[in-house]
Amino acid sequence: MIFRKRRKPKTKEMAKAGGHPLLRILTTDLALRAGSYALRRAVDQGMVRGKAAAAVPDHKPSVGTRVLTAAASTIATRSVPGALLVGSGILVHTLYQRGKARRAEKLLNATGVGGTLPPT
Repeated sequence: MIFRKRRKPKTKEMAKAGGHPLLRILTTDLALRAGSYALRRAVDQGMVRGKAAAAVPDHKPSVGTRVLTAAASTIATRSVPGALLVGSGILVHTLYQRGKARRAEKLLNATGVGGTLPPT
């Protein structure tokens, strides 16, 4: 391992701006998190105002839904296999919902009566 001699800052302003390396890491992390939060909030608000406004539910998600969502996002962000697992679960759920809607529409067209599908 090569150890380098620590250089002195050229000016006093540079010394103040640099500070302790741990402090620089913490402030950078804080700035990234704040920026990420602000960007996510802006995108969410933009989508609610746009075409996706009809898709936003009027009710508040239940505690169980929020816990499962938080757990899934944690699993997805920690590892590639977790991201694949969560992503494939979302894909399967979407395909299932589409098939269910397609079967309901086919039943509606065939019978002319709305309602739910018989259990499969």
